[in-house]
Parts: sequence; structure tokens; C-alpha cells
Amino acid sequence: MSIFDRLSFLPNKQTPLALSGRIVVVHWDRDQLFYFISNGTSRTLKEGEFGVVPLIAASGVQGGTAGGTAGGASGGTGTGGGAEESKPQAPLMALAKHFQEQRLSVNRLVVLLARPELDLLTLSFPPASSDELPILVAAEVEQQQGETQDPPAVDYFVIQDLAKQEERADRAKVAREQADLDRLENPRSGNSEIAASGTGTQVFAFALNQRSLQGLQDQCSEAGFKLLAIGSRHLAPLSVLRQANVAERSLAISIHLLAGEAEVAICRGSEPLMLRSIRYSNEDPERVAEQIDTEANRCLTLLPQSLGELPVSWMVYETGEFARQVAKSVEAQEPGKVRLLDPLTGWNLSGPSTSAATVGAALDLQQFQSLPVNLLAPKRAPAPPNPWLRWGGLGGLAAAATIAGSTFLLRDVGELREQATAAQNELKDTGRVTSKYQEKSDQVAWVESWLGDQVDWVSELSDLASRLPDGKDATVRRLTATINAKGNGALDLSMQVKSQEIISELENRIRGAKYTIVSKQITQNADSQEYPWQFESHIEFPIQSPGLRRFIASKVASPSDKPAVGGDLKKLTDPPQEAPLKSELGSELKSEVGSGEQERKGQGESGS
Repeated sequence: MSIFDRLSFLPNKQTPLALSGRIVVVHWDRDQLFYFISNGTSRTLKEGEFGVVPLIAASGVQGGTAGGTAGGASGGTGTGGGAEESKPQAPLMALAKHFQEQRLSVNRLVVLLARPELDLLTLSFPPASSDELPILVAAEVEQQQGETQDPPAVDYFVIQDLAKQEERADRAKVAREQADLDRLENPRSGNSEIAASGTGTQVFAFALNQRSLQGLQDQCSEAGFKLLAIGSRHLAPLSVLRQANVAERSLAISIHLLAGEAEVAICRGSEPLMLRSIRYSNEDPERVAEQIDTEANRCLTLLPQSLGELPVSWMVYETGEFARQVAKSVEAQEPGKVRLLDPLTGWNLSGPSTSAATVGAALDLQQFQSLPVNLLAPKRAPAPPNPWLRWGGLGGLAAAATIAGSTFLLRDVGELREQATAAQNELKDTGRVTSKYQEKSDQVAWVESWLGDQVDWVSELSDLASRLPDGKDATVRRLTATINAKGNGALDLSMQVKSQEIISELENRIRGAKYTIVSKQITQNADSQEYPWQFESHIEFPIQSPGLRRFIASKVASPSDKPAVGGDLKKLTDPPQEAPLKSELGSELKSEVGSGEQERKGQGESGS
């Protein structure tokens, strides 16, 4: 371990390189390299500061010496008359050679990689803060790609939850209208706001393995370039789309045509929702337009309903004659929706653009001095605070607090001991009194529970008697009152009535919110002339515990303290004073227990 590794706990003063000034932005495919030189904030380019560099060298003829460029193919001598195809050159070596020939002095480089070199994953996470996302993305990429000895470089682009934003925008509009009405009715009322509920987060995660990253850095060193950033070619053209002022409440299908590949982005306004790459081998514009139209419409069907109802426009970047032909073919399938975008709109230069990705990345560098995705300096969670400083400060505070506290503690120990002794003595006295109160409280609770299970049969029978028919129409042969297993009161009646209609009339009188009645064994006795119909009814009702209150009679005045006549009348008319149930427990509990037992005996006799 070096001395620098041992001092890794010290604050790192290194700052990331600023992506400003004169920078060349490049990307390449199998046949050619596209470059664009950004001059800081200037929109003026000189001749040769953007263009295309071929990566396939001219063929050499055997029989002589076929020379190769650096990073390209080398030939040999031989006999024969056949032609030999050269191997493609290393992209950055070919760019360095081109700059040398054109006498362009640029050594700061930004590389845009395509899908084959850059892995793209669409990930979904629960609601998380921007500080937590880098850790979540890295862990999810490692889980999906598998754990490796050298983890890949990972960066991400947050997909805006546009469906939720659309819903929240509508709700906010309604809230603002309601707030305006409230202010008209009540000028003192404040503004009303609707808080957006937390939703999940979706990201485009880009991963570059360490082997490819190291190879790219070695190639830069060999070609004499200083690598500043590694971005995504798929996201770069969206800056051109943003410059075109596409309506936010609309869907835009961004189409960037390259050699053998079309990069399609489904966007709301200029914010990407889906990224698709469509490969094609046939350079037929109609066939390519059909493939793009099919894939784009399939992606549109996967969007939420709130987004699917937005107007759709097709944005084709004008990067050559083939792009214009494809745009015409798409126009034939989607009439009135296709728009050609010139990436060089707003730039002071002459000549057609060959790549929207390089121009879009240059716009990002001019406006934000950064790229949406940078694999060379990916987004990371904030560094935790320095543990040495934190624990050192905490230790110093703890030592000072210990010294200051010990001074007061030693002085207060004697006082606390005296207070503890006095509290123990008070606790003993209180415990003796509390035990007596607890004993009386248990007695009162037992009496209350005993009284709470009683039924006021006199009231229930009186209520039932008021519902029975007159004596000339019915007679009760037998009545049984009990408490069933459900804890409800039950009355079984055996009755004789004059006519069958009286039975239904009786049930209608008794049945209600409190009583339930079931009649059975309805028979007719021909021998009985007065009450020929007989039946039995079962009545149930919930038991209501009687309210328990204790009263203390007014104190009787002694003869020596006899007041005037008016005072006697006032005391006689005053109601008795209510007192707590647990007062005067000695004599009153005995009288209550005796009266309760007599009442229970009386109720048992009435039930039988």
C-alpha cells in the first residue's frame, strides 16, 4: 500500500474536468467516423471543423508494397494479380491523421458510443432521492449482468414520470381555479396546493465494461487525444429536438438514420420515454420507413392512456439524401405528421450536416458544460463525511461534557441520596394506604360486575304486557324467562288466542329493533270455543346493564343549628348529592350486598 492510499481519508481536492472550450465530439460506425468541433459558446465553425472520416483505407494491389496507416491494415509483397481489401483503421488514429492533414489543432475529445458498445437497461425503482439512485442503479445493473471482478462503469438518465406529471398538472389546474374562486369569496384565504404523491422512478442505465473503457483510453493516448467524456449516441440528438421547440403536450418520434441502423426515441416533448434501435440491411427507403413506422406504432401502444391521447409528430433529422427519402416514405404512411429537422439550424457555417448526434452533444456542451450521460464521470452518491473529523469532534465534545458534568454530579450526589431516602420513606407510607384502597376497590369491582349481569325483569315484562292483545282475545298459559348462552334475555310464551289473525298481529307488535320473536307449533283445538288457536313464541332481547349511581343523603341539621323555615324548605327541595361509588365503603357495601341478594332471589322466582 502506497503512502497515498494510507492518506485516502483526507479530503479529495480534485475537481472534474470542465467540458468547455474547444472540444471535438465524435462517434463512428463500421465504415466511417463523424466529428464536430465545438468552440465554447461560439456558433461559428470554420471549414473542416465538422465532417466524416472514412475508416476503410483504399485497396492495394499485390505485386508491390501496400502501406497501411496507423491502426489500419498492413500489406505484404507477393506474386499474383488479385486485389486485397484493406482492414478498417482504428477510429481515433484515423481522426488524428485527418486532423494532421487538415491542420486542425484539437486534442480534447468526447466520444459518443452506440448500443453495441454500450449496454442499455431500462430499470424501475421505488421512490428514491437523487442521492440514493446511483447506488440503486449500480446494484441493479450488477444483478442483471452478473458479478464480475471489474465492475463496469455505470451512468443513468432519469425518465420523467410524464403520465403522473400529466395527472398532477390537471389536478394543480383544478386547485388553482378553486383557489381563485376562494380568493374571490374570501380575500383573506391563502393559496391551496395539491401535493403530488410519491411515485416510482424509471431510468435508462448505460453500462460500459472495463475492457472496452481501457481500450478506448489506450487508443486516445496513442492518438494523442485527451478523453473528457463518454456519452450515449442515442440520447445526443434529443438536444436538437429540444432546440426545435416541440410542444410539451405532444409525442415526438425522433428518427436518426445511420449506416445500416436507425435510432428511434419516443419522446413527450423532448423528454425520452423509450429508446429503440432498428437495424436494416436493405437501403430501400420505403422498406426502412415501413420498419420504423411499425416499431414506433408498437411502442405507442405501450404508453399510458393519458399519453396515448396526445398528438404525434415524426421528427427525421436531415443528415443526407437517404434521410430525406425515408422522410418522404414515412410521410406517405403518416400524412401531415412528418417534419424534417436540420441539425445545423442556428449555426453559422456552410454545408450539410452528416450527424445529428455530434451536433446535439455540442449543444449540450455549450448550454450545460456536461452530457446527460457520462460514463467517464458517472453520477455518484455524495461522499460520506470524513470519519476522522466527525469522530474527533465527537470525542472532544464528549471529553468536555464529561469534565463539566462530573463537577456537578459530585456535588449533587449527596443531595440525591437524601432525596432518595425521603422518597423511600414516603413510598412505604403510600404503599400501606394504597393496599387498603386496593382491597376496597376490588370489593366494589366485584359488586359492580355482579350487578351488571342482572336483568330488570319487571320492566321487560311490563313492556311485553303493553304489547300483548286484550284479555278477551288471548290468554297466556305459560311464561318462562331465562338468559340464554348468547347473553341475551329470552322469554318463552305459550298462548291461546281467539283467531289466527291475532298471532300475526302479536308478532308485529313485539317485533322491532329490540325484540326478535319466532312463533311455532300453531294448532287449532276444536274443543275450545273461546280460544281455539294455540301457539308458542320465543322472544329474545339484548340485556342492558342498569346504570349504577350512589347517592348520599343531605346531612341532618342538629336542633341547635336549626335554620329558618325558608332554609328548611330549600334543603327539602334540593336533590341528594351524588358521590363516587367508592366512598363510605364500610357500611354501604354491606347494605348493597344484602339488597342485591334479595333482588336476585326475587328475579329467580319471577323467571321460574
